[in-house]
Amino acid sequence: MNTLSHLYFRLLEPGTDVEISSYKIHRILFCARGPVDSNEKRCFAFTFSHGDSAESAIFQCHVFRCDMSEAVCIQLT
Repeated sequence: MNTLSHLYFRLLEPGTDVEISSYKIHRILFCARGPVDSNEKRCFAFTFSHGDSAESAIFQCHVFRCDMSEAVCIQLT
């Protein structure tokens, strides 16, 4: 049994903490953030497997920019 199957990465609306979207951790295949010393330090991305089976899976890359670069650092450590 996958021990991460019940955990989610949640995107929240700043100020209200309303959930924008959520992704099951065990379906995230790869994640990365922009270099700390660049304009991309507020950006992060991950690839995610959508679908109920290997046959129906669709792989998508989700790319985000956060107004708080510190939040990006915390989420990816």
